[in-house]
Parts: sequence; structure tokens; C-alpha cells
Amino acid sequence: MFRPSLKDELTQAPRLEFGPNEFFLMTSLKFGIEQLLAHNSTIHCEVFSGQHCIIFFDLCHAFESHNTRSKGKGEVTLKLILLSFLYGILLVREHCSSLLDIRFLHLADDLDMFNSFPWGVPAFEALWSSVLVVDGRLQSDVQKKDRCAFDMCGFTFALQAWAYEVMPHLASFYALRMPDSESMIPRILRWTSMQFFRFDVLK
Repeated sequence: MFRPSLKDELTQAPRLEFGPNEFFLMTSLKFGIEQLLAHNSTIHCEVFSGQHCIIFFDLCHAFESHNTRSKGKGEVTLKLILLSFLYGILLVREHCSSLLDIRFLHLADDLDMFNSFPWGVPAFEALWSSVLVVDGRLQSDVQKKDRCAFDMCGFTFALQAWAYEVMPHLASFYALRMPDSESMIPRILRWTSMQFFRFDVLK
């Protein structure tokens, strides 16, 4: 059976767009008005001694140290897990030395506020900023007729799952759609990866 190439698929398909709506469909992360208020934070004061500059490496070290002492129990451990998920999955940075937003540490002190926060806003902004940076690098490499390696930041799984949804030929290389997944929400749950996503295969 004839299967179009990825290039043919992109050429023949209508204009594809990935924006906040598509990001929400993939992730179900809410969008709304961010309300972050600075206040005294247990995590900030007790775990990080109130220091103003905290990087992801500090967060990882704090979690490992506290988790060992508490044997994986306690409210502080739960808050550190949430922050590790936030910066290790949703708001992935290009460098471990990137500064964390102290206000998110404060937010973790109130689990209800943390869970109801519109994480779609910072998560989409982090991903989209990375897309723009990578696009600039690709344009530069095309002009130089050169190749380079680059890392995507932010919640890249959302972009990857969206690509599988709109480009079935791409999905045939890298992913399997879960059986009876039509009604699964968010749509990212529909897919399971078979291998690492490689850009050089797509050229």
C-alpha cells in the first residue's frame, strides 16, 4: 500500500498551527490570569535558607537530601516533588544553572493554589520561547549549509503528541496510538513512544 512521505504529507496538508488552543488540547493545562503574590514560604525559608538565587541543581539536591532524611514522607517532601515535576517536566530549562521563579516556591506552600494555578500559561510560554530559539538556529544553519545539535526546552511532549495527531506518517516512525483512545483527555495520553525522536530522520 502506498504511503506518502512526510514531505508530501506536509505539502498536501492544510496550514498547521500550534498555539495555546492546541497546547491545551494536548495537556489540559489551564490558561487564565496568573496571580502570584510574594509572601513568606516554608520551602523557601527552611529548605533553601531564604536565598534569592536558586537553580534547578539546588532543587534536585534539596529533594535528594530531604527525601533521604524523611524517607519519602511528609508535606515538605510532597512540595519538593511538585516543584521537581514543575521544573523537570513542564518548565524544563536549557541549563541547570537557570534561575527558578521564587514565587513558584511560595505557591507550593498552598497545595490548593498550586493545583488550581493556570500552569498552561508559563508552560506554553516556555515551550514557545524554545521553539522560536530553535527556529532561529535552524534558519542560520540553512544559510551556512551546516548542521548542529539543539535541545528543546519546556513541555516538549505536548508538541510531540500534537505532531503525531496531525502527521500520521511521523507517528508511524515514533509512536503507537493507544487502543480505544479516541475519548482520552488530555490527548497526550493517546500516544506511547516507540523510540527517541530524531530530527535527522525527518529531513
